[in-house]
Amino acid sequence: MTVSLENLPNLFSLTIAGDIKDQKELLNIESIKNAKNLESLEIISVPIIQIPGFEQLTNLKNLVLKDCEIREFDDFILKLENLEWLDLRGNKDLKINKTIRDVLYEKLGLFNPPDKYLEEDLFLLFDED
Repeated sequence: MTVSLENLPNLFSLTIAGDIKDQKELLNIESIKNAKNLESLEIISVPIIQIPGFEQLTNLKNLVLKDCEIREFDDFILKLENLEWLDLRGNKDLKINKTIRDVLYEKLGLFNPPDKYLEEDLFLLFDED
């Protein structure tokens, strides 16, 4: 069975939580793009692997994609002008381009990157300037 959110254009907030180990239903992540008024989206423990571009979600302020097995992440996130909070914790195979990551640190009030540091970040931790 596939869960679709195609017919919910006025949805304001959405939380989807699952159990990765027992995931039997597939979430049609593309259908979330139709929720044009969405301000808060939390997807927790639902495997998505790759995030589709959510550029149409211009009202999105909070985005949580925690423990979703995400591996790929592109620059669509930089186009979300109202985004204030991004949580990507628990996506152990996710790699974010350093330039995109640096912009996110500057732009967002709260940014929780995946649970690892880039090599250059480790050197910054010990920089005493």
